[in-house]
Formats: sequence, structure tokens, C-alpha cells
Amino acid sequence: VGLANVSAGAQRTGGSKQHPGSALDDRLAELAASITTSVGLLTTSVGFECLKEDTREVLKLTSELLRNPDLPEASIELFKSRLLNAVDHINDNISSIPARTVEQVIYGSGSIYARQPTYSGVKSITRQDAVHFLAQWQRPDAAVLGIVGDFSSPDMRRIVRDTLEGWIPAKGQPATPPVPPAYPIPQQVHAGWAFLIQQDNVEQTSVAIGELGVTLGDPDVPALAVASSILNSYGGRLFDQIRSKEGLAYSVSCQWDTPMDHPGLFLLEGSTLEPMEFLSGARSILEMATETAPTDAELERAKSEAVNSFVFNFASTGAQLNRALVYDVMGLPQDYLFRYKSAVESVTKEDVVNAAARHLHLAEQTVVMCGDVNKLKPELEKQGWRVALYQPE
Repeated sequence: VGLANVSAGAQRTGGSKQHPGSALDDRLAELAASITTSVGLLTTSVGFECLKEDTREVLKLTSELLRNPDLPEASIELFKSRLLNAVDHINDNISSIPARTVEQVIYGSGSIYARQPTYSGVKSITRQDAVHFLAQWQRPDAAVLGIVGDFSSPDMRRIVRDTLEGWIPAKGQPATPPVPPAYPIPQQVHAGWAFLIQQDNVEQTSVAIGELGVTLGDPDVPALAVASSILNSYGGRLFDQIRSKEGLAYSVSCQWDTPMDHPGLFLLEGSTLEPMEFLSGARSILEMATETAPTDAELERAKSEAVNSFVFNFASTGAQLNRALVYDVMGLPQDYLFRYKSAVESVTKEDVVNAAARHLHLAEQTVVMCGDVNKLKPELEKQGWRVALYQPE
């Protein structure tokens, strides 16, 4: 765990065989251009920005980085040290611990969707590991190329062909791209459990409530987006009841995460001086969401928020290009965003309550609390929760 980040970081800072390290940086600075590398759970990417008259040269530099990354040991060690520093400080923000723990409990601590880098794991990463990772996952027959700017498309096709022609999978790689591995999603074996993490010298208890949710392709996603807006933000049910009326938390929020390739999580989070009251109040609001349709005013406010924020999807040409590429790689239609907007606009009150009822299951939810275990454990057991202590990873 962490190999992808180390590989992508070292690929960029280490430069290529033709332009190693500072030689690449210096030339890009002279051209007022940039090349970036990034990696996530689903994709690895290399991109560039430059003046249009320098496109051929900068695309050539990018091609060199893809085909012949230098990956010096110094760059590998630099990104390993950054990752080790992140491991050292992963629990510094106490309020982030419960949500991360919910992921580990529901998906399993070894799942790709929840696992965290460890000291020993990061230290074991070698340069050869990075060479193999980039060779395996960066190849032309598994890639999508996108370029946006002020140019003639036929001219740009010629530049791309002249520059990238001859790029083939690395030596020793199979003839066809590898199929990304599928990771099973376990059943919620910890439904109805509360996991406690001891945290000394804190006034507030950090709380997270979670359960398995949906993928981006679920037909209820637009209705759940509206439901989330009804529950959240100023004027939302959670904010209104938990903060404004009962004063149980300064900040409380919930959301359905909707990944493309696996069921995400529903998560509700907050920090409070009264954890039992917070838990009861939050769950009562969730239960009401499954039984009571929103008012006309709630529905209108929530849909307006979603529709009014639509414009920010087009804040930059780079963001639009990246979205187009991801949609292509993941097999989504290019007009998905517009279909989503239309679906949100069509959501009814009945759609909202029915979607909430289908995807909120209070009896199947898992709770994590970070605070004084000696106080929390008996109070949770009194409310009927099965309680276990948990050591965050």
C-alpha cells in the first residue's frame, strides 16, 4: 500500500532517461509549461499544460516520461519519506478517525477500499517495485488521450501521431492490458455493533455512523443527492435539530459516497459533548427520512442547491477534459452529467422518501466513537448496542 503514490511521484520528480530530474524541470520552466502525474484507486494519469506553439516539444517530453521514466533512488526515497510522515500523523486529527474506522470495519481492514499504508509496508517499497507498477499500468492500449486548446484538430492529430507513434507496452508485459482485480464487498457482519476507540485528554467524542451504500450507477443516486441536501447544510434537518435546537454539535453532516466501481458508504459524522444524545438524535432524524416525505420547501431548496452548483462542473477546461477521460475509461456516457442534472430536477417528494427507505437501514448500521471508553461502553450497552474496543490502524 502506497506503491502507486510513490511510483507516480517519483516518475515526475525523477524525470526521464532523456531529461532526468532538474533537466526536465529547467526546460519546462523555460517554456512556462508543466507536466504532472497523479494516481488514484481507479486510474493513473500524466498530463501537461503549455503554450500552443510549444505543444510538440512538451508532448515529446511527456512521451519520454511515459516511455522511459528515470525513477532515481533519491526520488523513490523522497516519496517514501513523505508517505511515512503521513503514516506518523494519520491520527492527529481525531475527528477523522471514526469515519476511517467505519470503512475498515465494513469493508475489512485489508480491503483496497479501506486499507492504510503502514510503516513496514512503505519501507519495503523498492525502485524495482515502481518500475514494475508503471510498466504494468501505464500502456497505450489501456489509455485514453485528451487534449484541449486553441488548435486545428488535424494538425494536433499529426503531432500526437508523430510524437507517440511506436509507444508499446513495456518489455515483459502481456500482449493485452491487465484486467483490474475485483475486490469482494463483504456482507455487513458488524451490523448493530458499536466500536470504541480510547482517546485521552479530549472534551468531545467524535462519532461516525455508517452502512454500505450505492454505486454511481444506482438509479436512486439523484434522489439520494436530494435527500442528502435535505439533511445537510444550513436549514437541513440534521443542522436544524442537532445544532440549532438541541446544541449537541457545532458540525454534523452525512452523505452517500457513490464510487463508479463498488458500493460506497453512507456516513454520518459529528463531534459532541453528549454522544448518547447525539447518537439518538441523529438516528431519529435518519428514521424520519425513511418515513416522512420532505415538505415542498425542503424539496425546492435541496433541488435548487444541486442545480445551482452544476455550473461549477465547468469551472475550468482542465476539469472538463479530465471528466471526459474518466467517463471514457469507466464506460460512462459523455452526457452523464447532463442526465444527472435532469434526473435531479425530476425528483419528487415520494422519490426522496422511497430512496431513503431503500438505502437507510438503522438496524444494519455500524457506529464508531472516539473518546472515553469507560464512559461510553456502559451507556451504549444500556441502549442495546453490542460493543467492542477497536485499535485504529
